[in-house]
Amino acid sequence: MARKFERLVHYGQLKDGKLELANPRWFRGMMQLFADCDVVVTIERKKRSKSQEQLGYLWGVVYPYISDHTGHAPEELHEIFKSKFLRERKQWRGGEITTLKSTADMSTNEMAEFITNVIVEAAELGIDVPEPDKLYQFREESTEG
Repeated sequence: MARKFERLVHYGQLKDGKLELANPRWFRGMMQLFADCDVVVTIERKKRSKSQEQLGYLWGVVYPYISDHTGHAPEELHEIFKSKFLRERKQWRGGEITTLKSTADMSTNEMAEFITNVIVEAAELGIDVPEPDKLYQFREESTEG
């Protein structure tokens, strides 16, 4: 008996206008497991997750430096800055609520924007956070190769 289809994520590359699946044999096999149904096909660019360098800079330089000037522990600063910069409004039971986005699933660009906002906030408090070393990447690079 075929299972009800909900969602399947698979990776590939777009080359010369053609989609090349990472493992087409596996993909076809997976498709045969599900019952017939209508589907929506979405193709989007794969985004890189935040980098270890970004996390190292945020937790090893930015937060400790601000902590030295404010007296707040780095963990407290993280909660403060999430509350300031990562608010999202959502609809719930006919009303609007505010939630905090997590940094756990951020892309490199999203994390770069968050770190930049934290540094700007620190500068407004008169705290000059040292710049990252020259190997630190603020912007997303291609995920190819």
